Amino acid sequence: MAKNMRQLLGILLVLGTFGIGGCAATEGTYVSVKNYTRGEYYLQQNQYEECTAKFKPASEAHPSDANAHYYLGRCYLALEQNRPALTHLKEAVTLDQGNPDFHFWQGVAYAANGKSRSEETSYGDALAIDPDHVQALVYLCHNRVEAGQYRRALGYYNRALKNDPYVP
Repeated sequence: MAKNMRQLLGILLVLGTFGIGGCAATEGTYVSVKNYTRGEYYLQQNQYEECTAKFKPASEAHPSDANAHYYLGRCYLALEQNRPALTHLKEAVTLDQGNPDFHFWQGVAYAANGKSRSEETSYGDALAIDPDHVQALVYLCHNRVEAGQYRRALGYYNRALKNDPYVP
């Protein structure tokens, strides 16, 4: 949740930076913040069908908004609609390559689509941005266990536990 707050604060900082002089940028930032807030609500409330109903047109109306694609992809994943989930999560990563959560969830979508090598790469990309990304560490560990690479898996588990001793 702290990372989500940092993302929101970053968006708000950009919003404040552009001020009145950057109306087009400000409008885009406003849409992104609105989509972030709306997306988090739908995920927390497990309202995945409502989420896809809102974010499908939002991603079409604002194709350059990474948040619209991210939340649409997350909700498609929750509904086990894995192909469109991967499409939108890949687009989110393309639009915002510096967001480790986007890379992580792209990895989850690759896994759901049976693409374990791409899954591993996505988790690695998330860790390149944030070496302490606990979810990426844990899921990369699972990926390595499935590949029979137990020593590598143990290293990832140990890193995850070091960062969050209470990780399930």
